[in-house]
Amino acid sequence: MISLTDLKASFRIVGTVGHKKYSKAKDQKEVLATKNRIDTLTRLTQTRDAHKQAFLLKLSRKPKAVSSRADAIAAFATKFKTSIPANYDRYGILVAKGKRANPPRHGSSKGKIAPVRYSGFTKFNRDFDAMARMLEKLLTMKGKRTDIAKTLQKAKTSVKVAAKIS
Repeated sequence: MISLTDLKASFRIVGTVGHKKYSKAKDQKEVLATKNRIDTLTRLTQTRDAHKQAFLLKLSRKPKAVSSRADAIAAFATKFKTSIPANYDRYGILVAKGKRANPPRHGSSKGKIAPVRYSGFTKFNRDFDAMARMLEKLLTMKGKRTDIAKTLQKAKTSVKVAAKIS
């Protein structure tokens, strides 16, 4: 179990690293495309009751606007469900105790944050799309059971989904 303080801190970190200064626009789009595919899969695999419940929740409150791609990436990566856009104000021991406050210096983190590497998102999106095409082909296929079994076997061998925890 992760504490709320740790969750907020990780959200701030991922939100900062996901900013356009540190991440390429192509990588940001790939992460958000993966998020959309996972949301689609979740929506398609929901039970009828769960779908009804989600729809009622969607109607009951206004959805919060995501302010930037970086906040959307951070929300996806950390499963942070509250107060988007993120609040990047100083907190805890970082708040100045005296009356004089040091204003933030723009560009002060330049050179301190290494270039961000996103791995696996493009491959996941490609494999997910191949699986979706294969399932669509299977659903529209008319023929013998052996043809369907061959298509299923081909789909099974062509799509590989794996998770790596490090």
